[in-house]
Amino acid sequence: MKYDAVIFDLFGTLVDQPTLPGDLGSKFRRTMADVAAALSVRETDFIRLWSETVYNRDSGFFPTMGDYLQDICRASGVRADAQQIAFAEELRIDYFRGALTPRVDAVSSLTQLKASGHKIGLISDCSSEVSILWPETSFAPLMDAAILSCDVGMTKPDPRIYQIACGRLKVEPDRCLYVGDGGSRELTGAAEAGMDAVLIRAPNDTVNGNREDWPGARISELKQVLDLV
Repeated sequence: MKYDAVIFDLFGTLVDQPTLPGDLGSKFRRTMADVAAALSVRETDFIRLWSETVYNRDSGFFPTMGDYLQDICRASGVRADAQQIAFAEELRIDYFRGALTPRVDAVSSLTQLKASGHKIGLISDCSSEVSILWPETSFAPLMDAAILSCDVGMTKPDPRIYQIACGRLKVEPDRCLYVGDGGSRELTGAAEAGMDAVLIRAPNDTVNGNREDWPGARISELKQVLDLV
């Protein structure tokens, strides 16, 4: 085998990017508005603070989403009670139950990779809702190691997060293929850690955001990974 392990990103890779145009993006925006309303925070203030505190949210700076939401309330000058916080947190969890739906070829591709003897890993920049829901996903049984940023206290492209993945998979970086949509300079980070990296961008995925313009290999479907390993 060319690689001993394949390590995947989550959002924009194994599942759709939440901010994609259409139904997915609309649901994301509705959830943000509903969470703001549940906390009695002005929607514009909530979205601004949410955007400004991505690292704190994804790096596990706050032990729970409830703690994080309480901090947003304080920054907005709003006093939310425990019931409001719990309801807002549940809105987020309900949203992620849908957002973690696998792409059409995701489970079958991972299954084939495992059957061919490859170890499967995940490195995801994500907040605590994903950590809560991860055991329920169809991905969990297929992963040999899932590194969630909120659990390990760091985000991509920190070289340590790639080292953690290799350590848990018991593989060397040069025997790993990293697959991601390019968010958070993850592909550059993987390459600098010694891995080969490939960009995935689904045909309907037109969101740029903070994703890097990767000059290397690229694919449009997860099943194409099977041709690379």
